[in-house]
Amino acid sequence: MSYLSHEPGPRRLLVIGGGLAGWMTAAVLARALARDRAEILLIESADAAGGNQAVGTLPSFEKLCGLLALDPRDWMPATRATFKLGAQFRDWGRAGERYFQGFGPCGARLDGVAFHQHWLRLQRLGETAAFEEYSPVTALARAGRFAPPLADRRSPFHWYRYACHFDRELMSALLRRYALQRGVQAIAGNVVALERHADSALISALRLTDGALVAADMVIDCSGERDSPLWRALEVRFEDWRDWIPCDRALWIPGAAPAELPPYSTFSAAEHGWQWQIPLQERVDWGYAYCSNLSTDSQVEAALRSAMPDARLPLVRWPDATPLRFDCGRPDRFWRGNALLLGACRPGPLEATELHLLQSGITRFLGLFPGFTPGFDRASAQEYNRLTIAEHDGVRDFLALHFIATTREDSPFWRHCRACEPPATLRDRLELFRHSGRLGLAEDDCFGEEGWLAVLLGQQLLPAGVDPLAGAADAEQARGALQMLTTRISAGVSGAPAHREYLARHGLLAGTPSAAAP
Repeated sequence: MSYLSHEPGPRRLLVIGGGLAGWMTAAVLARALARDRAEILLIESADAAGGNQAVGTLPSFEKLCGLLALDPRDWMPATRATFKLGAQFRDWGRAGERYFQGFGPCGARLDGVAFHQHWLRLQRLGETAAFEEYSPVTALARAGRFAPPLADRRSPFHWYRYACHFDRELMSALLRRYALQRGVQAIAGNVVALERHADSALISALRLTDGALVAADMVIDCSGERDSPLWRALEVRFEDWRDWIPCDRALWIPGAAPAELPPYSTFSAAEHGWQWQIPLQERVDWGYAYCSNLSTDSQVEAALRSAMPDARLPLVRWPDATPLRFDCGRPDRFWRGNALLLGACRPGPLEATELHLLQSGITRFLGLFPGFTPGFDRASAQEYNRLTIAEHDGVRDFLALHFIATTREDSPFWRHCRACEPPATLRDRLELFRHSGRLGLAEDDCFGEEGWLAVLLGQQLLPAGVDPLAGAADAEQARGALQMLTTRISAGVSGAPAHREYLARHGLLAGTPSAAAP
């Protein structure tokens, strides 16, 4: 079945790059385009797998699973997946502090005014608990429990969402099988050159290392390699974000999984940058992101190993650390002619943005699918670039906020972060928030009000004023509403199963029989 609203003639779509980015793109295209409308080929290099490190997602990943009709009882055991209710942050604003960023709101609007405005008013009076204490999803996560949202819209446990963690290599293999079963053709090799049509700048074919020439109507580069022939031919300029998001390297080591699986990722600010812990069913991945201009591999590896559990026991021998490279930034255009760039922004696991941007780029392309006219649908390409640039810049601002909203000055890394000026769009948003506690977010912001508030308030960036409507509201009514909410949250958490228990009960653990779908 084709999901396209119009019917282009049979076209050859050529995807460059295997691994998670390439095979996810191929799988979505194979699902969305009928075989008699499109021929999909993927050029797969030998080093495209990308390793088997754990990957975190955002709640938008559930939409991708729905599009591909993936059953969690199949893909979750196969990829050793766990659920993710959000992320815990340690030591970001100040050493010793922590906060939780959950996939759901804190409280609900009172008399048409945002909940956090009432909280800010009472917080000034010293009459309220920490902001996250009013978040149902945070309470679930901190208790190590998981349950899907309730159907009852009157319950505070209806309004949150969830995501997942999975093994990159296992998910890539699953999507590869999915795509091949639906007619995608895999070609081993690397692109070394491209050829254009004689009467236009459109690409007609790609040449591989063995001399083979592969014709294409549309080329989608998922390799993320900025020195590739396609990037050079398109004359794309890359906007580097390292001034605001400094980490360009990382080391990761797989560790043993705890008896009770946390339903969240953990990100901890550290001397050389930041560390992560991402839980899978059979292990927890430990990583350390750092800036190569400020720290060395040996410094970071020693710090990472010392932070891991049982690091000082002489009989424990952890695997060698695997190096990773991050590429935090974006091209100045993503679609030009009949070439599209996907997966160009690779900032690492912080906030799980890499996979979200890839998924968003694929589905946006389908929504603006070209008509293959002589001008190759320039209007659709311009709109795609406008929307995609705006989305990437929003991600840039949100990631940069973590490093800018800090008081840490205990290492060269954090002194560098303190000295950086924020991007102009982030500076304006911070000014608005400091003035009135307002955020000014676009409706489609992928982190939402709950994400921005978690970081701003969790890193102790408090506004000087609040919404005047909150100041005029009945304070006693607001106190009562907050107290009632905490009571309902406590009761709801006590009835939810532990994370690992939920996975086992629903046949989502590797090696357990399938049960009812969650």
